Amino acid sequence: YDGNLYVWGAEEGQILKFTTGRYGDLPVPWIDPTKLGGHDVGSAIDMAIDGNIYLLHFDGKVDVMLANGFDRQIVPETITPPIAKVTDFFVSGPPESGYVFLVEPLNERIIQIDKLTGKVIQQIRTRPEASVRFNELSYVYADDSGRTVLYIVNGSQVLRVALPAPPRPFRSAGTAVPVTPTTTTPTAPANQR
Repeated sequence: YDGNLYVWGAEEGQILKFTTGRYGDLPVPWIDPTKLGGHDVGSAIDMAIDGNIYLLHFDGKVDVMLANGFDRQIVPETITPPIAKVTDFFVSGPPESGYVFLVEPLNERIIQIDKLTGKVIQQIRTRPEASVRFNELSYVYADDSGRTVLYIVNGSQVLRVALPAPPRPFRSAGTAVPVTPTTTTPTAPANQR
């Protein structure tokens, strides 16, 4: 990012930064342990950068790192079926907006969540009768330079899919359905005209 190279996983619980133009030098540890506030980042499995640094955990939680330390955690809202094990992710948009796409092979889906709130936008799955299944999901990339297009790695396939529009929300119980009143003019029965 910004010409620098960041590496997660070479040292437990640490991001290593190779400074631009100085790749022959030793990397600099990016995380300052005094800025973690007791938060454990050691179980993170993947990393993404958009100005902030994001660390993914198997349960779908995403740590947001800022200024060499822990800033906050994105916790996906409850979903059906529950998240079993996320194996990869992609972060789209600038730091102050956008989405996180979580890859969950066990449930054969990609989960799109809001980057700031963790609100689930949608689950992306194939139809049961489709010729393609997400039965070997491993990676997703979102190209949001125009209408968002997902590139999905599923086994030996690379699928290109336009991001579907999010489904409309269900109405809450007790929510009134708007009705447009109509007027009718009573008519006399045919035998009384």
